[in-house]
Amino acid sequence: MRSGVSFLVAFLVLGCASTRSVHEAPFVAGTPLDQVHAVRELMRVRATHGERTESFKAQLLVEPKTNRVELTAYTPLGTSAATLYAEGDQVTFLNHIAQTQWSGRASDVALFGGIAPAEWATKIVNGQTTITRGNDSVEITPLQVVSTDASPQPPSIPREYRCCVAPAL
Repeated sequence: MRSGVSFLVAFLVLGCASTRSVHEAPFVAGTPLDQVHAVRELMRVRATHGERTESFKAQLLVEPKTNRVELTAYTPLGTSAATLYAEGDQVTFLNHIAQTQWSGRASDVALFGGIAPAEWATKIVNGQTTITRGNDSVEITPLQVVSTDASPQPPSIPREYRCCVAPAL
């Protein structure tokens, strides 16, 4: 029984791991972002919408020189709940739980507050951040920040995902 539990835990951890690079090093606060290829930040997110509050882990990967951003929110089991990918002003959002997808402009996503996704991402790297839009708020606490040679990758959209459901804050 014990080996079965160990196998299940190892399977879940390895099966849900994102692509990592062997070339990762702790990111030193204050390092100019133009001196690194990309920054990966594991964070704790607390999102409040009216009376409802959710807390979860997420990972942000930002490549400042190309203006590409990949944000993945995780379930309590460590599987992907949602993926947001941005390149310049174009955004693709996948809700893996509801099996929906949306593509559009960053200006249509309240989370960015009217600024480019890469600029938004570089502002939250390595610092406690609170984003407020009306009655909604998102608190971001960094857990681990590394410089990396990994690059954000556009997600493939599963055929069974319903179209055109935009992300909420």
